[in-house]
Amino acid sequence: MTLDANGEATVDVPLNGAFTRFRIVAVAPVGAGQFGTGSASIQSTQNLQLISGLPPLVRVGDAFRAQFMLRNTTARTMHVVVTPHASSLALDARTVDLAAESSQEVAWDVTTPDVLGSNSSGSLDWNVSATEQAGPKARDAVKLTQKVVAAITTQQATITQVDGMPTLPVALPADASKSGDGAVAR
Repeated sequence: MTLDANGEATVDVPLNGAFTRFRIVAVAPVGAGQFGTGSASIQSTQNLQLISGLPPLVRVGDAFRAQFMLRNTTARTMHVVVTPHASSLALDARTVDLAAESSQEVAWDVTTPDVLGSNSSGSLDWNVSATEQAGPKARDAVKLTQKVVAAITTQQATITQVDGMPTLPVALPADASKSGDGAVAR
């Protein structure tokens, strides 16, 4: 990098969007065996943050709350629209007034659709965005994949009075099937 007439240079340093502290150090050679150093500590934060609270694994037919946390790190109130897209689910956009330096949950009640086809597991692909509607128009987005598995439950109960060593004949039901993990279900 070449310095300008004042001995200065501008460097773009990519930063992540989360609340993070960095220490930046520059070392500049002047000649053989000569160099100079300089350093600075900086803190970065994203004005609007969208954080997923989705469970990583759900079963077909499970009812759950698809939760996301909105965080406003500024000193102003934000009017934010949160728009979710998740595979075949029909989810409506939500509008939130987010107070200065606050967080608020945004959630949808969801029933996991059957996305398995002929497999024993599948996924819901989520793409959720949050956009401020006025002012500087802060925004954030998350993309993630939620694993979906078959809803197979095994139920068996027997009540018997124990007197000595009981004998209980056990056999697989005629219509039982084996799942991918070796469990038997019907």
